Amino acid sequence: MTWTGATNLLNALPFTIFLVYSYRAASSAGHRAFQGSNNWLIGPYSLKYSFYNGAFIDGPATTQNLFKYVTVRQVTGTAEHWVNGISQGTNSNNTTPGAIIGLGEFGGSGAGGVEPLNGDIGEVLIYTAGLSVSDRQSVESYLATKWGL
Repeated sequence: MTWTGATNLLNALPFTIFLVYSYRAASSAGHRAFQGSNNWLIGPYSLKYSFYNGAFIDGPATTQNLFKYVTVRQVTGTAEHWVNGISQGTNSNNTTPGAIIGLGEFGGSGAGGVEPLNGDIGEVLIYTAGLSVSDRQSVESYLATKWGL
């Protein structure tokens, strides 16, 4: 998979990202399903569905070879993380992804690709808005139905 979109798409708040991915490894090492140039990531870390924007918000334990959808919403002063529609918490960091530099097997820390996903990306949806609760839930319902989650 290669990224052919605008690389500076997420340099400013607000935004909402929906990412459907599966993870093949049973390793506790860090992996990145979605990577920004500001050391911003969505991916399995310490065998949890994690989100990092300067501080981790950890989700539930990863399940090998099973697709899940992860939602991240960032607006000024608040970052939120959901896994399969269930809130995993918030933090107040405003770090944005910066340039999108990796998806899945092309993910990694910086340009070196040292933490690739070792899994599959099913779908990525990016909104340059902090979606409302009802809009977020509508997109999550679409993903849950489409992917049988």
